[in-house]
Amino acid sequence: MCAFSLNSTSASFFKENNTRAILRALGIVVFVYILVAITSQSALAAVFNSASGDVDALINAINTANANNEDDSINLEAGEYLLTQTIGDSSSDLLPEITSTIRIAGAGAENTIIKRGADEDTSMLSVTNSGTLTLDDITIDGNIVLFSMTGPAIGNSGSLTMNDSNVIRNAAVFCGGIANAGILSLVRTTVRGNSA
Repeated sequence: MCAFSLNSTSASFFKENNTRAILRALGIVVFVYILVAITSQSALAAVFNSASGDVDALINAINTANANNEDDSINLEAGEYLLTQTIGDSSSDLLPEITSTIRIAGAGAENTIIKRGADEDTSMLSVTNSGTLTLDDITIDGNIVLFSMTGPAIGNSGSLTMNDSNVIRNAAVFCGGIANAGILSLVRTTVRGNSA
């Protein structure tokens, strides 16, 4: 038979150790909570909404999404988005180059149309090798480029996914619809009436 008794010094020792263990555990919990909060915050995606036909809002949303290093979404209301001038970035396209991860979603391909309205011989949209673009429920229409080697409706060197979308009635010397040098996925998407 063993007898065990605690004197006041031993009790004080165990009490201090328990307090330290509890504080250490609380510190770990707080650290993990802060780490998760920071990680979650950096992973949060921005969502941009563009009113019907508001090309400036679309351009600003793409520029902001490229700059914030997040996986962003741009929602377009139903309407025709008429591109009338080049952006002036390195591509001189009608929309800014896609250099980050962006999803652009329309309100149905029959109702959300991005269309050329400019005289410049250039592409409508380019995805760079660092870019990942998803187009959902959108029609890309009428990019006609007749006098230069540039000008597919969409140039892709990165990753391009199109869901429930259309690429129609585009023409160029080199490639009318999609010029792909990257990863391309077309899901329930129509590519027709394009010529080169």
